Amino acid sequence: MTESVSLMELVHIQLALKARIIHCDKQIADCKQLDIDPDIWINTKANINSGLLKLEGKYNKGEL
Repeated sequence: MTESVSLMELVHIQLALKARIIHCDKQIADCKQLDIDPDIWINTKANINSGLLKLEGKYNKGEL
């Protein structure tokens, strides 16, 4: 059985991922301000951004 993602579901997923990226940016800035290594947040942001780009790419190709 193949299930596709509706446009509205994709929009909600994109908004959630973009909100997490913004959260990571805030955490990175907070870490830098507190002189704490922000690598975990930088890596998390990179992973989320990569997933978002892949999701958008698959949707644009009609794979979702």
